[in-house]
Amino acid sequence: MASHRSKRWGALVTTACLGLPWVASAGDVPPTDPRPPSRAELVKQIGDWLPGLIGSSNSELVDKLINAKMGSPLSRSFDAAKAVKAVFGRTTPTYAPDCKQLFTPTGDIDPGECMATRGQRGGTGAFTRLSFSKHLGLGSIKYLKRPADGSVLPSNLKPVKLSDADAYAQALTFLQTNFGLPPEEIPQPPAGAKNPLPVKNLVLAWGDKPGTGGSVPVRKLVLVQRGFFVDIKGSGGQQDLPWVQGPGQARVLLDDTGIQQAVIRNWQELRANPAVDPKNAKSRSELIEEIADDLLGENVVPIETMRFTIVLSGTPAGSFGLLLPAVRMTAAPVPNDLGEAGQASAVSTAGFVREYALVRLPEGTRQ
Repeated sequence: MASHRSKRWGALVTTACLGLPWVASAGDVPPTDPRPPSRAELVKQIGDWLPGLIGSSNSELVDKLINAKMGSPLSRSFDAAKAVKAVFGRTTPTYAPDCKQLFTPTGDIDPGECMATRGQRGGTGAFTRLSFSKHLGLGSIKYLKRPADGSVLPSNLKPVKLSDADAYAQALTFLQTNFGLPPEEIPQPPAGAKNPLPVKNLVLAWGDKPGTGGSVPVRKLVLVQRGFFVDIKGSGGQQDLPWVQGPGQARVLLDDTGIQQAVIRNWQELRANPAVDPKNAKSRSELIEEIADDLLGENVVPIETMRFTIVLSGTPAGSFGLLLPAVRMTAAPVPNDLGEAGQASAVSTAGFVREYALVRLPEGTRQ
């Protein structure tokens, strides 16, 4: 997006004291760290939150995951010449001199990107950029269109009229037509979803002082999480699992005039993993014990919530990835609605993410 000059009407000064030693005074009690969870507490908590689809025997689950429906990888579906024409039209862009450098001096693949541009990146004029992985199996494509600098005033801001449905449709058409994004890997929302479209408003706001000013939604942001159709049916009251997440995301920023930015990031090419055998699927109890061992070695504060998601990850193997069925854990040490007082007294409010393979892998296998 263009950078615009604007006058600052006020300033907020905050003074913070970090890293100061605790100094005792009469009547003070030194702060104490909370007691970390015991193994028994962790095991119970993990068992309560782990998806019911992960049972005592998970060979069938792993087999369905590694046979998920996939589209053509970007290494086959992306046409650089077509993308350049869509972005720059008949004008030939300037290519970075290292575009043809596919390997590093040590013989490894170059993980960088080839960049084509028109205009000056650091100037005030219009600028357009298209970049893509030198090895498309790594799955990154980026497009930016920046207009010339100009003044932005509240009086000339116009709200975007594009509907969420139209923004989503335009974004997918652009990604699929110009960048080769496989439609088979774009999850469909479940029937009756409260918010079926992954679209948000980009809002510009202004104000001289707190409580004054206004805001205008000027663009739409479309977010696409890569997914694979597995069509796993739950039993005994368990929820179905029609789609699982895969490595890769796409984002498109657009307004009533068209696409302004588009990014496909880490949409990795995935291939069968010779180290993954459904017969070696971990049991529920085995997985719980592994997660508990890992958390006991890392965690020093209680965990308020855990959320587990069954996913398909990709173990890096050069210019592509090897399929690895896994469960992703997102943990938070505090409640989502913790107030200011609670945050101030908490040792840590930072959550963390872990992934655990759903299968036992041969000794020495890269994860």
